[in-house]
Amino acid sequence: LFRSQSIAAVHVVLPDGTETLIAPEAYELFGGGLAWGIRPATGSSWPAMRACEDAIRVTAVVGYGDVPADVPQDLHVALLRAIRAQFDDKPFDLETQLVNRRIWG
Repeated sequence: LFRSQSIAAVHVVLPDGTETLIAPEAYELFGGGLAWGIRPATGSSWPAMRACEDAIRVTAVVGYGDVPADVPQDLHVALLRAIRAQFDDKPFDLETQLVNRRIWG
């Protein structure tokens, strides 16, 4: 099953527009399913942030695994067909091919 494998980095945008890296011990994940979040860890505080929609920037490692063979065969084939359709300039409904891979929260 598709999953978040790890958090690579958390940056926040400071009031002056620069970014700073938040130490891994200063944040924690919470939630589950499709409703994950990130927040300061207990006893930690983050610097003041710029008031903007993307003031917290998370880089996550996601996927089915670490090697191509970890990708389910039906998904691999669907993606190859979608790529081929682009080269052939033909329509291809990838959504219908992925209906059984949909994650319901």
